[in-house]
Amino acid sequence: MNLVFGFTIREVSEVKDSDQVLTIPMYLSIHWIENRLVIDPNHRSWSDNSTGPTNETTEEAETLKNLWRPNLEIYGLEAFNNHKILGEMAGLRITKGKVVKYDIKVTVEISCQMDFTQYPFDEHVCAFQMGSYFYDKNSMTCSSTYFDPADETDFLERNLQYTITFRKLSAR
Repeated sequence: MNLVFGFTIREVSEVKDSDQVLTIPMYLSIHWIENRLVIDPNHRSWSDNSTGPTNETTEEAETLKNLWRPNLEIYGLEAFNNHKILGEMAGLRITKGKVVKYDIKVTVEISCQMDFTQYPFDEHVCAFQMGSYFYDKNSMTCSSTYFDPADETDFLERNLQYTITFRKLSAR
């Protein structure tokens, strides 16, 4: 099984240097193929794009409770908070190819070892690693993508203190 993670991070909203913790609001996407789903390939919803892209059906996020979900871990996680207005800011889509796509707006706090001896010229590299806490790399693989919102013009107009760089970590 392969899990695909997507991250959209606009900013680091807080650095708690005394606690060595970063607070990061983000949009998190998790996709996986669920071959046990029974799909009617001839159903009209696959050709109708009124609730989402063609060949996808949009469901209530709560529907995820009725499906198998991977057991996930964010290494160094201190806190995980989902955003809510009338309900959870999340969405669920299922494709004709049996891909489950779950998207959610969250704020995470992760631990990060920081050394401030070179302040104000200090730099820090903090890993945001996500994977399964149960399955090993022989049972489940994980891949990720990072959407850089700096490509958006309104983002460039902000004055930010932090630069976020996405790097793939080598397999251990």
